[in-house]
Order: sequence, then C-alpha cells, then structure tokens
Amino acid sequence: GGNMFECQAVARQMIIAVKPVMDRVKDAEVRDQLKRASLSVLLNIAEANARRGKDRANRFGIAEGSAREAEEAVWTAIAWGFVNKDQASELLALLDRVIAMLVRLRFPRKK
Repeated sequence: GGNMFECQAVARQMIIAVKPVMDRVKDAEVRDQLKRASLSVLLNIAEANARRGKDRANRFGIAEGSAREAEEAVWTAIAWGFVNKDQASELLALLDRVIAMLVRLRFPRKK
C-alpha cells in the first residue's frame, strides 16, 4: 500500500526510532541535522495531508528531501562511530520505506 495516512504512520514510527540514535550522536551538527530533518519529514507529511494538488505534491517532495538528508546524517553517524549499523538498522529501514512511499505519492501511476 502507499496512501498518505499509511505514510504518516511510518513517519511516526521513524520519529520514535530516531531518538535512541540521536541520543548516541556526540556531534552537535550531525545530531541537530538528524533531528531537524526527521521532524521535517513528519511535519511536511502532516501538512501535505491537509493540502490538494500541486501543493500536496510539493510538501511530499520536501518530506522526501528531508528523509534523504536524515538518511545521510545516519550514515555519517555510523561512519564516525557514534552508532553501529545494528543500532541504526530499524531507523534506516523506516527511512527507506518512507522515501519509497513519498515517491509513489508524488508520482501516482495514472489509472
């Protein structure tokens, strides 16, 4: 499936999964980036759900960009040794899912 309310539910799981990862990141810039980007995913999806047409697609686009930023912040945290792949695996899986759903929501297949 891939409706927008399912997407919001996955984003809510992601915002829960990001906290333990964020708490381990000792670099303020990476931690803040992860926090800001993941929050932006959730808020832009919520906002998109209240919009129509092009405005909605734009919000989903912003959310997708933020999810990709959050993903890079997680990879940086792994590369710099703040978290290991096991500790970040659930979060990365949820970010992957949310990105895939956002792409589908932005570019719905024509019936």
